[in-house]
Amino acid sequence: MASGGKSTMSGPKGMALMLGAMLGILLLIWGLAALVAP
Repeated sequence: MASGGKSTMSGPKGMALMLGAMLGILLLIWGLAALVAP
């Protein structure tokens, strides 16, 4: 997460990356749940 230091976390890029990661994890969990219990 802290590969670039403060520059990566501060600004729209950091927010977009965090939101994208959260959405990706949610989609993965949802997909796994759908596959396990269709």
